[in-house]
Amino acid sequence: DINILFQIVSDAQQSQNPPFRALFAAYDKVLADHDIPQEHDQRIFRYLLRLGEGRSHSSRSLMYKLRQLLAKLDIHIVVQDEQDAGEDGEVNLSPDNVRQTQEIVPSSATRSRRASFNDTRLDESWVSGGRLDAVRSGHSPHTSLDDLSRMRRSSTNRPPVTNGASIRGRVAMQNQAQIRRSHSVSTQGSIRATRPPTPEPWPRHQPSIDYQNVLTDDETESDIPSSPPVLPSNHQFAPQHIEPIEAELTYEAEAFFHTSQIKTARRCLHQLSLESSHLQHMARIAQNHDQRLLKTQAFSIWAAKLLDKRQAAETEQFFEQYERRATRARDLFLLNKAFTHWAQSTSDEVARTSVARRHILRTRYFNAWRDITAVNDLKCRRLGLRKWFSVWRTNAARKAVDNERAVAVYEENLVQRTWWKWFWAFCERKAPVWHDHRAKQSCLHSLAGAVTRLRQHQAAASRMRNTNLLKKTFGALVARQTAILSLHRSAEELHRTNAVNNCFHHLVQESKLGHASKEMSTVVSRRLLTTAVSVWQLNTQLSQQATAADRRRILQNAWTNWNDNLRARALVAKIDDRVVLENLYKWVLQSRLALFRRVTDSRLQERALQTLSLRLTEQRFRLEEAAMIFKEHKRRRMLASVMLRFHGISRAEEIMERQALEFRNTHLMNAVLPVWLQRTKHLMKLDRWSNDARYYCLASGTIKKWKDETSQAQRNKRRDAYVQIRSRVKSRMVRNCFAAWRERATVVTQLDSTAVEHVNNRHVNAGTAIFNSWRGKTRQNNQLSIQAEEFSARLLFLRTIAILVSKGQEVLLHHTQALTLCSQTIDLLATGTLKRLKWALFCHRRNLDSAAALEQRNSQQHRRNMLRYWAEQASRRRAARTLP
Repeated sequence: DINILFQIVSDAQQSQNPPFRALFAAYDKVLADHDIPQEHDQRIFRYLLRLGEGRSHSSRSLMYKLRQLLAKLDIHIVVQDEQDAGEDGEVNLSPDNVRQTQEIVPSSATRSRRASFNDTRLDESWVSGGRLDAVRSGHSPHTSLDDLSRMRRSSTNRPPVTNGASIRGRVAMQNQAQIRRSHSVSTQGSIRATRPPTPEPWPRHQPSIDYQNVLTDDETESDIPSSPPVLPSNHQFAPQHIEPIEAELTYEAEAFFHTSQIKTARRCLHQLSLESSHLQHMARIAQNHDQRLLKTQAFSIWAAKLLDKRQAAETEQFFEQYERRATRARDLFLLNKAFTHWAQSTSDEVARTSVARRHILRTRYFNAWRDITAVNDLKCRRLGLRKWFSVWRTNAARKAVDNERAVAVYEENLVQRTWWKWFWAFCERKAPVWHDHRAKQSCLHSLAGAVTRLRQHQAAASRMRNTNLLKKTFGALVARQTAILSLHRSAEELHRTNAVNNCFHHLVQESKLGHASKEMSTVVSRRLLTTAVSVWQLNTQLSQQATAADRRRILQNAWTNWNDNLRARALVAKIDDRVVLENLYKWVLQSRLALFRRVTDSRLQERALQTLSLRLTEQRFRLEEAAMIFKEHKRRRMLASVMLRFHGISRAEEIMERQALEFRNTHLMNAVLPVWLQRTKHLMKLDRWSNDARYYCLASGTIKKWKDETSQAQRNKRRDAYVQIRSRVKSRMVRNCFAAWRERATVVTQLDSTAVEHVNNRHVNAGTAIFNSWRGKTRQNNQLSIQAEEFSARLLFLRTIAILVSKGQEVLLHHTQALTLCSQTIDLLATGTLKRLKWALFCHRRNLDSAAALEQRNSQQHRRNMLRYWAEQASRRRAARTLP
């Protein structure tokens, strides 16, 4: 902050502008260079306001003011030379404050022992011993100008900050140190604040065994020093062949490392608590400082406003006194002026009377001449205006004719424009219907083309399928016939050779066995007869069973076909009904849409007519009201002008009466009275004559204006009547036109609805015909597909039976192999599990023995620690009692 403030002041000091302008120009520039938003800056702005105070008209004294302002806060800026540019300067506090903010170190600097197995103190890091106290007494890195200003005011009466939490093994009662800052100044005059480097955190090595899960919250938060953790009974060691001494040493090392981690963690927690308390204290100091600043600013603003109000009241009182003096001087001046004017008027009156006599004679002769010349001038004007009046009359007649023609042309154009608007609106309404009609036609055409193409493809496919089937069957038959012929030939040859061999053998046997052969032939013939009869009986039974099974199969196929046909017919009927319902629903929706459009169009027309009539009536009412208001204002203006003139005349008469009374009360009244009476009579006559002439002029002008106004009012009335009649005629024409259009629209909509109905009926008939043809074709395709499925099902059944037989044999073979393997694996697993159970039982017994020994040793160590802690507490209490 001091660095930025120094840069702003140095830039402003080099500028030629006034201090405020130079300071805030440099402020904007430096904040923009440092990428600091002005909305989040509050400290530097306040210090700039304090620097800009005063009546200096140059920016050369800003650095002096900055030094004075920082000196008030016990901050001294030291600008070094170029050779010391790399080194750091210091912004020093005053020696008194430094002396007051020194740290109070407790007398007992030695640290008490923690629970451990030995006294090697290997767990101490940079936070242990004196370095921890140095870190606690160090300064906070987050300081600023406001903190330094608060520190100057609160350094004498700041209470020491202590930590109330008790720490195991020692009593922490340390005071919080004051904040110190160091700054450096570069060669360009800027100031850079430097802080001591933050120490790096010590490395933490996690132990192999998680002892933190063993400790409870009560053990970690108690004030008694903790003993080494007790392992649970279910903890298992790896079954390794290690000597007991090495295992015990490793366990003690791990326990010692755990206790050292706990000690360092508690030290860190203590340091964090001290820092948080210090930050809270500084926040309270900052809040109090801000409150004081805000109060001072508010009181300064209130005092400035009160001073402004007092100055305004004094100036107003001063000007009021001057106004009273000026009014008094003006009254005296007017009184003096009135008296001098009265004296001069009395001296001039004598001259006026003589001049008035000559003026009367002149006016008489002038009036006579004026009458004669006025008559002659009027005659000349009438003769000259006769021609122009006739020209004006012809022009007026021609303008009237042109106006009538223009009105007629406007009405014709309006009718044509309205007709075209209606025509395009009608086209816009009918465009969706025409679009739907054309879309339906195009869809039906595309559907019919697709149906024809589908039929052609189906016919070609059926022909190709038949030809392929015929080719395959004929090829199979030819191959089978050739095979049968070849087999028949080979069978005949074999039969012939066998017959020859048999005959030759028979002849040999007959020659050898005569009578025995005959007996044997009879027995064989009988046996053959019996076997032939039995075979014939069996064949007849099998043929009867086959015919019965074939008949049952045929009946079942016929019944299934009949059932499928019935279902197909029911499904076709449902589909037809659904299609008909959908078409009816669409037709109803179209009719309702047309009705809705007609209703909305009629409503829109009625609303348009209503709005047009309302606008005409409102316009007429506005014009009448404006005319009435104009007449009323004109009458009021005339009355006001008449009253003002009457008031002026009455005021003049009052002034003259007052002057007469004052003149009568003077000493010269008796001498001047007869002359004054004579002259006043003469003046009264002149005044009467002037009033008569003025009345004549005003009356003649008023009568002329009245005649003009009456003629204008008559013309306005005739024009209003003509406008009303014209509007009525136009509204009647528009009403008739709209009625004709409505009738024509109803006729056209009826024709459109009938045309749409005819088109829909034609589409429905075509659709039903197409659906009937589709139904027959689908029935035929269904029959063919059923036959093909039955044939494929038979083939699949035979194949699956053969596959199942082979798979069954394989499954039986695998089952026997699995049984033998299962018996072998069960034997192996049983032997392995028995071995593992024996080893686990042995390890469990060993763990129980080691756990009992460790628990006994830990209990002894815990008792020793308790005794040591109580002895330490007792010694501390005795020392505290002996201290004064």
